[in-house]
Amino acid sequence: MNIIIDPTPLLALGAKHPYIITLYFIKLFGWVPIVIVIIWGLWKMWMNFIQDEYAAKIKFVLLAIDVPKENLQTPKAVEQIFAHLAGAHSTPNLIEQYWDGYVQPWFSLEIVSIDGYVQFLIRAPEAFRDLTEAAIYAQYPNAEITEVEDYADKVPQKYPDEEWDLFGTELILVKPDCYPIRTYSEFEHAVSEDIFKDPMSAILEMMSTLQKGEQAWIQIIIKPIGQEWAKRCDNAVKVLIKEEVAPAKKGPVDSLFGGFLSILHGLADTLGSAIFGIAGIEAAEKKEKDQLNIVQNLTEGDKEIISGIQRKGAKIGYETKIRQVYVGKKAVFHKGRGFNGIFGAIKQFNTNDKNSIKPELKRVITRVNYFFKNWIPDVRKTKLVNAYRKRSMSDGTAKISVFNIEELATLWHFPMSQVKAPLIKKAEVKKVEPPFNLPTGEEWLKPKEKLPELPELPAQEEDKSVEPPVSELSKRGEPPENLPFE
Repeated sequence: MNIIIDPTPLLALGAKHPYIITLYFIKLFGWVPIVIVIIWGLWKMWMNFIQDEYAAKIKFVLLAIDVPKENLQTPKAVEQIFAHLAGAHSTPNLIEQYWDGYVQPWFSLEIVSIDGYVQFLIRAPEAFRDLTEAAIYAQYPNAEITEVEDYADKVPQKYPDEEWDLFGTELILVKPDCYPIRTYSEFEHAVSEDIFKDPMSAILEMMSTLQKGEQAWIQIIIKPIGQEWAKRCDNAVKVLIKEEVAPAKKGPVDSLFGGFLSILHGLADTLGSAIFGIAGIEAAEKKEKDQLNIVQNLTEGDKEIISGIQRKGAKIGYETKIRQVYVGKKAVFHKGRGFNGIFGAIKQFNTNDKNSIKPELKRVITRVNYFFKNWIPDVRKTKLVNAYRKRSMSDGTAKISVFNIEELATLWHFPMSQVKAPLIKKAEVKKVEPPFNLPTGEEWLKPKEKLPELPELPAQEEDKSVEPPVSELSKRGEPPENLPFE
């Protein structure tokens, strides 16, 4: 059987105007991108559906944590708690990911001030409650952990409201998340390492000033992840030292023809070396020398930035979303006290050379400067309070940053003993279980065995030593008679 290909129609088409040629191919293959977009959209809808179904089945508990008043632990102890919680991370297989819709369980770290009373809380998956409590008790053996009701359910969930008002937004990073914020290790006193200026004191003092009918909430949602994010830190360092950055992920062309392209690249290098010889070697040596000069000429500030990026990538990371909400009755509502003052205390973690935390000002913040000023803020208030109540990572902005455990321990840690905010809830004593060998029930009623009688001791002779007169005894312990009493 002979196959004959007649190129005449194509040659005739090539002689026509380019617009006509374009329309011809659109008519012939224009349905392909439409089908691809439809398939992609259906796939996204399926993944969102099964992931929402899976996430809805995850049960959570809200735990209030009180540490002793004399807490001498630095944020380093809380950093170890977060390292412990990273054990909740799990890598799903293909069936779990694309059929079951597996979603990595997440935690919510919260600091809440209600009528000026401040409380630290963790909302954890019920399946990881033991893990959470064990991580806390390992660092704070005398802590008290109590399951409590959700305080976010006790404020209006829809705005506008006749009695309540709300202001809030999400907090995001100014620069890429590979750049670190200022952490607790930089708050140690320069003269003595033993003096630690707790950055939490300013936040708690501000939250303690709220009046009756006011509430301030800080929410830090964290999701355990793998170590792949650390490659972004390595790439950021390479950019700073002008080193070539390898592509993060191979595309489909590289995947299909990577081996073939590698062979061609090797042949080209060999041929170039054979043709140009010394010139190629000299070019490589010059490039290496230029790279060395760049590293040697880095300023002290650049070196510190590089060191900070490398230190951040060396520790465990969490995907993180931060929300700050102030809600209160309109009679006492004061945004300067309930939001601006607290965020001002958070700004102490900012640096101009590395990274900073700022409010999100486009999509989430409950304020509009120009159009629809009476409608959009109320819609955003309703969305924000419900996203907070659900502890959702997907609602709000799509920007989710990675914070390592040192940064998280800086933003959320129990106050040390020198923090004097008067209305912080602290544990008085630790409640412990009684010893297992204490008698119980009817054991208290059993007759005890009679102890053997001891032999009588011989009577002692009276002490016939001379005792001082009674008058002298009465003067013992009295002040001298010549004191100038009036």
